[in-house]
Amino acid sequence: MNFVNGLTNDQHVNITSFSLTNVVVKSGNTQYTPAATIDADGNLIVTGLSSGDTVSWTTSGSHNRVLIEN
Repeated sequence: MNFVNGLTNDQHVNITSFSLTNVVVKSGNTQYTPAATIDADGNLIVTGLSSGDTVSWTTSGSHNRVLIEN
């Protein structure tokens, strides 16, 4: 399985829990609505973050890479 394109021997590890901290809801005239869910494949989907927000997670096993897409 190549979870990250171009890198071999990848193995997907499910995310089992998460937390969002330092969530800024409004900055100036910009409104943020942070939200996160774990999809059926065990991926964490996060939306609505602003500068300074922190995302933490735990997984079902050990891993050596994290794929973050913007």
